[in-house]
Amino acid sequence: MKLKEPSPDIYKIVYRLARWKTKSERYFSVFTPQEAFDDFCYVFTMGLVNSSRVYIHDMYRYDRFADSWYSEFEKITELPEYAVRKKNKINLIKQ
Repeated sequence: MKLKEPSPDIYKIVYRLARWKTKSERYFSVFTPQEAFDDFCYVFTMGLVNSSRVYIHDMYRYDRFADSWYSEFEKITELPEYAVRKKNKINLIKQ
């Protein structure tokens, strides 16, 4: 029997840049929601997101068998020192 490698899930992070009215999306192919959040924080700190402040509104995991997106926002537990959780979103502020 052939053993298959576990395949990563697709996560979508919905965020809004500092004073923008529209929301943006960024996709990550990782195994856990915490790993997707950490990757987004890395992208933010490296300057690939062109803003000094970001509001993360939600994070979704794609279920390819049901062809739908499920919220995984509550599973983010570890926040970096420049992140603040307020109500139902996370604020990232570049230092």
